[in-house]
Amino acid sequence: MARNQNLPGDQSNADLSQGKIVPMGVGLNQGEVDYLDELAAENGLTRNALLHFAVRKFLIDYRAGEIDLKPMIEEPPVPKRKLRLPE
Repeated sequence: MARNQNLPGDQSNADLSQGKIVPMGVGLNQGEVDYLDELAAENGLTRNALLHFAVRKFLIDYRAGEIDLKPMIEEPPVPKRKLRLPE
């Protein structure tokens, strides 16, 4: 998708580029990190550039209705009550 291409209802993604860049951390499994490094090296990119692209693509696709998170959201079971033992 072109950077300023109009979305349905004249929704633009220009707001995604607003403001300063804020570093954020995300926990990944070692296998995910290894594969990201492999992809980055294959394409002559840094891991950061690849992750920035991936997040931006996710946000644009989500806005366009191409990603539905609802079926993937799980509710954890209600925890059982605990009884605190006397000391």
